[in-house]
Amino acid sequence: MILGDQLDGAVEQLAKYPVDKVYVYESPELETYDAERYCRVLTDVVREYKPEIFLAGATTTGRSFMSGVAINLYTGLTADCTGWR
Repeated sequence: MILGDQLDGAVEQLAKYPVDKVYVYESPELETYDAERYCRVLTDVVREYKPEIFLAGATTTGRSFMSGVAINLYTGLTADCTGWR
């Protein structure tokens, strides 16, 4: 999934990976990163598609709004999982 505006180049790059689907949410409102706006959009997407698991990158952007998504969905959030013993 990719959020933003004018994403043609980014979508083209993402489509090179072995994925079944790429969900694109493109809007002028998403051109500039805003944690609350991104959180609202992603919360709506998760509610619509109801995935059992949702993974997000541990980037600065991902870290800044994924906790809000978890709060909105009344679910848990696990961060910094790097291995299994």
